[in-house]
Amino acid sequence: CGLTAMSVSASEPLKAYPATLPGLHRHVIQLPVLTNEDDQQVELLIGKEEQVDCNATSLMGTLTSETVQGWGYDYYQVDIKPGRISTKMACINQTLQK
Repeated sequence: CGLTAMSVSASEPLKAYPATLPGLHRHVIQLPVLTNEDDQQVELLIGKEEQVDCNATSLMGTLTSETVQGWGYDYYQVDIKPGRISTKMACINQTLQK
């Protein structure tokens, strides 16, 4: 399907971006206007809270950058796979933590 957009007013800045797809969640991060924005960086920490034991765990998945056709704006899509990578240490006390 093609995305067509004519103009976006300041009151509707997200209209250029695609709507949420079935099964996905949309998260919008609005940052304050800063001077020298080209000198600034934003760091995204993508994850999810789970109860885990003493082992180090990581999620599996992909992060892709997409461009809104006709606008040149970028947005990111995260696809987290089921399961996780984990070390296999013996956890003595077996308590779970976030």
